[in-house]
Amino acid sequence: MLRRRLLLLLALPVALAGCDLGSGPGFEGNITGPPESIDYAASVGVDLSRMTRTASGLYIENIVVGGGALAVDSGTAVVRYTGRLTNGRQFDAGQLSAVLDGNSLIAGFNEGVIGMRVGGKRKLVIPPSLGYGSDGQGAIIPGNATLVFDIELLAATPPAAR
Repeated sequence: MLRRRLLLLLALPVALAGCDLGSGPGFEGNITGPPESIDYAASVGVDLSRMTRTASGLYIENIVVGGGALAVDSGTAVVRYTGRLTNGRQFDAGQLSAVLDGNSLIAGFNEGVIGMRVGGKRKLVIPPSLGYGSDGQGAIIPGNATLVFDIELLAATPPAAR
């Protein structure tokens, strides 16, 4: 279940303080289902035709290709990120340092950081199967939600150097 942990459990209350998640269990717009079935809010800037779909179903768009150290599997990465639902509602933002081992982050975020270079910026569209699945994350992220992340790689350290 570690893969389903929220990216920053400690920072979440602070990140949510300024968010309007609406009232009650309803969410406006079509925010659940596979990425191809979603009508994205203009504010999230998603155009799947400009993105690369990986074998797992993750969509990646390189906004800026960095020139620094490479983020690798089992290495450590420091990223600045913003997470939104496909209707534009922000559910989290901040900076984190994590090992890219498939256990510390949701699978789509982990996969989306690997291969970036420091200074790089990416947009990720994470299908439910690589995010929080059918369970969601309480009232914050509904079950089967497709997630959109804007990320910037600030630092990367290979596994042997940790």
